[in-house]
Amino acid sequence: MGNMITDPAVAEPFPIDPSEPLIFSPGQLAITLQANGFPRSQWAPDLVALAVLAEFAALDWRTRIALEPPPAPDSAATTAELDELVRLAGELRAARAAEIAAQDDGFPAWWVQLLAIQRRPGSPLYELLKIAMRVGELTMVHFKLRFNRPRPQQLRPALMPLLPMPGHPSYPSGHMTIARLMSKVAAGVVPALDGPLQALALRVGHNREIAGLHYPSDTAAGLSL
Repeated sequence: MGNMITDPAVAEPFPIDPSEPLIFSPGQLAITLQANGFPRSQWAPDLVALAVLAEFAALDWRTRIALEPPPAPDSAATTAELDELVRLAGELRAARAAEIAAQDDGFPAWWVQLLAIQRRPGSPLYELLKIAMRVGELTMVHFKLRFNRPRPQQLRPALMPLLPMPGHPSYPSGHMTIARLMSKVAAGVVPALDGPLQALALRVGHNREIAGLHYPSDTAAGLSL
């Protein structure tokens, strides 16, 4: 197919002294252009999401969102959930191990691939995913702090989760919350992909159960949230 022209995200340091008139003649160095502001298309998507997050945080979502508390650690319901996690680990963990590991902190890449978008400034749908991620993070951490549910491995050490225990409580599932929110906002832009987007979100949430990191009720709460 011939040679590909590469376009690295970060250019190498300029190889000459900028004061040397290799690109601009001395008379051109004084040229000043007009600019009314920083181009919207060049904003870093992460920072756009932070700006929107500040607006969201000021709303009344803490009182408008109703999330039921999880089962008590010593309840029959929690015991049944732990038994289910043991079953999932035995039946599915080996087959899903690589996928689960890749989705631990890089699961948004699945949405980028499904939607065939670029992870770069100026991509409105990528910005939308970033906003969904930030809003999902804020809300799930708020409710995790409220309910403070122990992780499954704290109650059933023999689960031996596939990944290290995250540094926050179990309920609700943050991966499920963020995955569901990304799929909902993306489907609003690309309705034809609604089915695959929702299936992808559920897959990510279920994988966290297979890994031994979340109870099924964590996943259900993340979906509800």
